[in-house]
Amino acid sequence: MDLAQRFLEFSGNILIYVKQLPIDICLRSVIDQLIRSSTSIGANYAEAQAAESRADFLHKVRISLKEAYETHYWLCVLRQSKIIMVNSDFEKLLQEAYELKLILSRVVSNTQRNS
Repeated sequence: MDLAQRFLEFSGNILIYVKQLPIDICLRSVIDQLIRSSTSIGANYAEAQAAESRADFLHKVRISLKEAYETHYWLCVLRQSKIIMVNSDFEKLLQEAYELKLILSRVVSNTQRNS
């Protein structure tokens, strides 16, 4: 599976997961932030694929990386809140967010090294 597809699947899985969460005033803003950051990872990576220069590519991939960090953070907030039931689906999302951070860090590093 290519990276763009992996980001797309991750975003879709986040949406599926949060749709199952209880409607709770305490969760509303966290879920909104989670949806925004998780879908932004792939959107910025897609923009990077049409970058006008190596610097533009690097800039957009760095934004994807920042969004991956933010997504991981919001998932940790959900886990820490103890409002939701942490199950295997949640743990898979958390692990995938962590892996996406590592992958994007590597893309940034390799791009900088080859510049």
